[in-house]
Amino acid sequence: MTTYEEVFNHTSTECSPWYIIPADRKWFTRLVVSEIFCTKLKELNLQYPRISEDHRQKLLEAKKLLPLRFYLKVILLWNDIYSINIGN
Repeated sequence: MTTYEEVFNHTSTECSPWYIIPADRKWFTRLVVSEIFCTKLKELNLQYPRISEDHRQKLLEAKKLLPLRFYLKVILLWNDIYSINIGN
């Protein structure tokens, strides 16, 4: 057991820590892992990126075009499959 402790003490670092989690009860193992995971996510302090109003407007314009692009692809696919002549 001391060998394991030495390995963990020498290889566990702040940026890549080791966690020793008992695995004899699945529910407890999952609880501990999820708790560690949630804690680490909170420590990251993640935030949505901030964008300028101009960039926001461009994104909204692009969003409006997405359904149009989808339907255009569907029409072109149908054209290829069924040899439909569009606009002739």
